[in-house]
Amino acid sequence: MHWLAPGITISLVALLACIVSIPPLLVHFRARNFAATVLILGVTILNIQKFVNTLIWASEDRYSWWKGKILCDIEVKTTSGLPWRPTALLQASFAKPQSSSIRNI
Repeated sequence: MHWLAPGITISLVALLACIVSIPPLLVHFRARNFAATVLILGVTILNIQKFVNTLIWASEDRYSWWKGKILCDIEVKTTSGLPWRPTALLQASFAKPQSSSIRNI
């Protein structure tokens, strides 16, 4: 099987990004920074998927590729709505709490 250099490069960079994201993930998790933790987890999930996909489908020979029967089902379930979740969590973390007392002016 003939491997392409860009596929190998992308997989190595994705693996490096996963490894590098572990210390900030632990720091934000211990600080109970929920929005940053979910954001880092989402990006790490996408990097893991990129790493796996570039290893599986790195060649130009489309006929020798694996069909991805179970992996694609899992990836769709883990990434559906993923780009919007951190945005919603960041908005929720910056929202000011509502005052329970209403003053009429």
